[in-house]
Amino acid sequence: MILVSAISQLLLKKGVNNKAIFFKLKLSFLITLFKTYFNIYVLAGSLLYLIGSIFWIIVISQLELSFAYPLISINFIFIALLSKFIFKEKLTKNRLISLCIITLGVIFITLS
Repeated sequence: MILVSAISQLLLKKGVNNKAIFFKLKLSFLITLFKTYFNIYVLAGSLLYLIGSIFWIIVISQLELSFAYPLISINFIFIALLSKFIFKEKLTKNRLISLCIITLGVIFITLS
């Protein structure tokens, strides 16, 4: 579920990265919204997000919510690392420290 969610976010980001093209053409808001939403990456990301939601329902039906929900923060780690390689985003020292803190939190949750 976590990996599906992370991939869906990356696809959504890739899809909306192209939205600047629509604004440069000065198309109306509704046309821009339509073209952005029906971009293949946005559609794929939305579909994966829906699939992730179904997985999430299954997960919380089996686990305590107070245990399962903090594990979603693993998404932050995947997205930050994958965004660095896919979108060439900066991964600053502060972000790395934050990711380490999140990782420690996830470890403590899973040990409880």
